[in-house]
Amino acid sequence: MEEERPEALKVDLCVSNGSWHVVVEQEGQRRELGGLGELIRYLQGLAAMGEAKPARGLR
Repeated sequence: MEEERPEALKVDLCVSNGSWHVVVEQEGQRRELGGLGELIRYLQGLAAMGEAKPARGLR
C-alpha cells in the first residue's frame, strides 16, 4: 500500500439519481464539483498551473 502524500489529489465519484456527484480533496480541503465536466475543467486548471500535476494515470 502506498503512503499518503500531503499533495495527493483524491477524487470521489458516485452516481446519484442518474447524474455524477464529484468530491475532490487536496491538501485537506474538500470541494464539491457539479459533475464530470467540471471535474475535467478542474484537472485542466491544475495541469495549466504546472506546479500541481495530476497523478500519472490522469496525464
